[in-house]
This record gives sequence, C-alpha cells and structure tokens, in this order.
Amino acid sequence: ACCPCVVWLRRGGQVTRGDGGGLALFTLCAIGVNVAMFIAFIRVAIWVAMICVYTYPALVTLGAVRIYKEPIDRRRAAALLLGFAGLAMVLGPSVLSTGGKVDPVGVALALTASLFQAVNVLILGRGFGAIPTIVTALSLNAGSAVISLVLALAIGPGVASLSLPGDRPVLFVLCVVRVGSAIPGPADLPGL
Repeated sequence: ACCPCVVWLRRGGQVTRGDGGGLALFTLCAIGVNVAMFIAFIRVAIWVAMICVYTYPALVTLGAVRIYKEPIDRRRAAALLLGFAGLAMVLGPSVLSTGGKVDPVGVALALTASLFQAVNVLILGRGFGAIPTIVTALSLNAGSAVISLVLALAIGPGVASLSLPGDRPVLFVLCVVRVGSAIPGPADLPGL
C-alpha cells in the first residue's frame, strides 16, 4: 500500500501541512473506531454497539453545520429527530427488559466509535488537496495497518500465539483483514 505513495512523493508530489495533519487525524480516528468498537463488543451485545455506531450520520450532519456551514432545514431536522427517536425506540425497551443492565461504558465506547467515524467522514468531505485519491486511500490503509500491528504487538506476545478455528493465528488473520480492507478503500474514497 505504501509503494504508490512513495512513487508519488518521489515524482514531486507535495503534502501540505494541513493535508498531512488531516491524514494523521483520519488514521488515528480510524484506529479509534476499531479499538472502541472491539472493546464495546466485549462489554455490550454486538447489536447494541452497532446501533450506537450508526448514529454517526446524524453526527456528520451536526458537524457539517459547524464546519461547512450547512444549514439544518426542516427535512434535515426531521431526519435527525427520526434517527435519534429510532435509537431511543430500539435501545429503550431493550434496556428496560434487561432491568437496565446494559453496560454504560460499552454504550459510551460505541458512541465514541461513532464520533470517530463522523470525524473521518467530515475530514474526507474536505478532501486532501492535490493528493490523488488512490494515494490518499492507500496511505490511510497503510497508516492504520502499521498502528494496528504496533497495538497488537504492544498488547503482548499472547496475541501472536492466539489462534482461531482451524489453527489460524490471530495476528495472521488481522494482517489479512487489514490488507483485504485496502482493496475496497481506493474504490470507496472517490464516492465519499
């Protein structure tokens, strides 16, 4: 993933301070999404975490008002109200049926992942100046992969020795998943 980036830089490609900062912030937020989500999955049911994470479009709308000066018209206000009402309608009865035993830390982590995802969408909405889309996408994936690997190794040697069904080592699977995510990344980025 780093090769096209290096080639582009060697051919005279320039990264401004703002674009470099945006790429760094995006990468850190992408790691934040993953770390917060995986810890949330340990603490609350996956469906609870996923419902919380999918509040990010509403957060993007609110962020766009502040950052891009986009107005909230009646249609957007109604969509925001419906989105948050839907969240309350799904989570409310579930919390009540379990006697309120939904872990607030798990919910907070899932909402934090949503916030990180919203920041990433807002960063992508600004773009990265003269950096070609393919270079941006590959840089973001490479940065996330390196940080993910460092985090996995920092957790301890136990991560490398863990295995999944079929005796597949977890570290190998994590690397394959990260490399696999680099394939759709360049295709998705132009659409954002």
